[in-house]
Amino acid sequence: MVPRPEKDSSLRVGVVSDTHGVADQAVLDAFRAAEVDLILHAGDVGSHGGHAEILKFFGSLTKTIAVRGNVDDTASLEELPEHTVEACGDYSVFITHIADPRICHTEAWKGIDSVPDIVVHGHTHKYSVKEEGGILFINPGSAGPARFKLPRTAAVLELQPKALGLQAKVMRIDLAPKGPPRLPAATAQVKRKRKP
Repeated sequence: MVPRPEKDSSLRVGVVSDTHGVADQAVLDAFRAAEVDLILHAGDVGSHGGHAEILKFFGSLTKTIAVRGNVDDTASLEELPEHTVEACGDYSVFITHIADPRICHTEAWKGIDSVPDIVVHGHTHKYSVKEEGGILFINPGSAGPARFKLPRTAAVLELQPKALGLQAKVMRIDLAPKGPPRLPAATAQVKRKRKP
């Protein structure tokens, strides 16, 4: 990752999802090297537990905003809301766990003031960046346990002031194929869930 030049007016945002209770130091190191100003986590923070420890892990670097995923069932809605909107510079970013770019323009925006510039989502564990209907959709993939033979990834989003007329830039972070083990708080809950 390229360090920031002096007098850089960009905002750099670490984007991560589907950690499933895995605190991978490589993600934190990449975010630190990119000098991120903020981290957005698109859900499945823990795995039936462990979300608080993961949020503390990322929060040790900078402010971290996260939403609930389908396995964050031990978190309250105050800790992990279903979705949230964050102002990142002069961009509006909608953060949710599950988003389908083909249908998001209809139901998803109910309850928010305006259609966002960017949607950060996860769930599929597949890295993707696409524009649909003038909205940039970013799925950073999964930084948790390796699954489905998919690569483990995260991303850094670089936002320049809109007045400069530059596009948002998304930089993919490729992680080691096998991640570290889940944190004990997430592991204990997974074992408990599997008992008959």
